[in-house]
Amino acid sequence: MRVGDLGGLGDIYDDSGELVLEEGERVLRKVENDDIHAWEGKHVLTGKILLGYSREKGTLYLTDRRLVFIRTPDAWLAFKTHGTPLELAAGVSNARRSRDLQKLGLRIFLELYYSEIRSFKSKTGKWAELRLEDEDGIPIRVDISRHGESDDKIVLLEELLRKAGVRKLN
Repeated sequence: MRVGDLGGLGDIYDDSGELVLEEGERVLRKVENDDIHAWEGKHVLTGKILLGYSREKGTLYLTDRRLVFIRTPDAWLAFKTHGTPLELAAGVSNARRSRDLQKLGLRIFLELYYSEIRSFKSKTGKWAELRLEDEDGIPIRVDISRHGESDDKIVLLEELLRKAGVRKLN
């Protein structure tokens, strides 16, 4: 799994923010205005957030090999994510980071091959929780939710994970 901003340009996404496909890879589903959450550790409260929920939206790609999420930075939306006075400093910090990424033409991304996933939990059509481990054995969790009645990405993701031999926990 790769998460970040700097290393993706030209490798994960192109100058316009579209997915760069590997040779022979096919996009099975493209979901715009989406969001996912990923963190490292046993619990979200004690772990390290790798990709937090945000009002900044991105595009989720499900290919025949991997799941890729590409978020377009938006300074105003990054600032609005933090609405209370106590969260103002974090909002300003996130807005500056988003503005800097925009100036450089960078996006925030998460790339995950289905073969990296150890197990998953899901409620068919509603949400999916993907479980992995980093190279040191620390657990990583990626949460994906459905957005609207016509969003069927979870059903397709479950099918792709079953084909990859990933164990379902529930």
